[in-house]
Amino acid sequence: MSREALDIGILGAGQLARMLAEAALTQGFSVGVFSDRSTNPACIRHVEVFLDLEALCARAKKIIFESEFVDVSKLRRVKGGVFFPSLDAIESLQDKEQQKCIFKTLHIPSAHFIEADQFSEKFYLKQWVFKMARHGYDGKGNFVFRGAQDLERLKEFIRLAKDRQIRVFAEEWIDFESELAITGCRLNGETSFFPLVKTVQEKGVCKWVRGPAVEWNIDPEVEGEARKVFQNIAEHLSFEGVLSVEFFYHPQRGLLVNELAPRVHNSAHYSLVASSSSQFEVQVVAAAADRLLHPETQEGVFGMFNLISPLSQGTLSWEGGLQKEWSHDFQVYWYGKKELSWGRKMGHIVYHARDRDELKRIERSIVQWEQSFWKNLSREKM
Repeated sequence: MSREALDIGILGAGQLARMLAEAALTQGFSVGVFSDRSTNPACIRHVEVFLDLEALCARAKKIIFESEFVDVSKLRRVKGGVFFPSLDAIESLQDKEQQKCIFKTLHIPSAHFIEADQFSEKFYLKQWVFKMARHGYDGKGNFVFRGAQDLERLKEFIRLAKDRQIRVFAEEWIDFESELAITGCRLNGETSFFPLVKTVQEKGVCKWVRGPAVEWNIDPEVEGEARKVFQNIAEHLSFEGVLSVEFFYHPQRGLLVNELAPRVHNSAHYSLVASSSSQFEVQVVAAAADRLLHPETQEGVFGMFNLISPLSQGTLSWEGGLQKEWSHDFQVYWYGKKELSWGRKMGHIVYHARDRDELKRIERSIVQWEQSFWKNLSREKM
């Protein structure tokens, strides 16, 4: 492998890093990933794998992130690393409680919250969501408190967080009508957007994404509000790169920000088939070429379905390049993960349709395909 400088270095080697690496290679950029194992999803052909962080930072012209859960203090000590987005921006958003403080400073509507140690009996009649301020994702690090009967389990949740030296805060339960998300990219003061989408969560994990939201009974003004929220946050943080914002939509209270992700996001995977440029291409071109792409979305409607393992153990034997499969109606994308565990994201399905009726037909076929796949795989493991 050449010792010349790499255009892109990626911190992380999971499925998001894999799709970023593929986008970089497609755009003609050289790329390396920081990985502790050569079997991780992003360790694919033509991608250089680094076990040493400083070696990657020394070789790569720009470093991008798969996840915000990084040790910023350690990265600040690395010589030669040019990070995208900046470490200041990552540090501001990797703590969910700090995100809430940003919303408050900017007067952006969000669920009310209190410190966990301020929680008392006067709150027992309401439903709350307790959140670990750091390292939570896909419902992990959250505890739904429905009343006094949950008090002992809540204490155990707080003890666990304390053992991990993570703060906990309580957020009011929002009886939302819809969950929405928007992804965009800011570069040199300019911004481009993917459309606002509706998301459906199951047990804290995103299961379906459908869009554009305006085709699913969401007023176009709501999308305009979502873009303004994005702009306010990105400008406040001097953020550059792809940023995703998740919302609750409440019939009376309107748009409420839930959480932020300073990176490419599960809710925008549909862009792989529904947009002229995917979120991954937008991110790597912004980082490597200092150029902002303005993706155009195809006419019609689109969706994404997460392939989440229902099996507690076993392996998948997917080999080869991009690990994609096609049907007439949808594209199956596997992440290259070998080991199965219950609730683990193993891949996703993306699809596009002329209208909602056709989309519903495609989604019925997706459900049938998935049920058949896991059933057959389970039989093979018996």
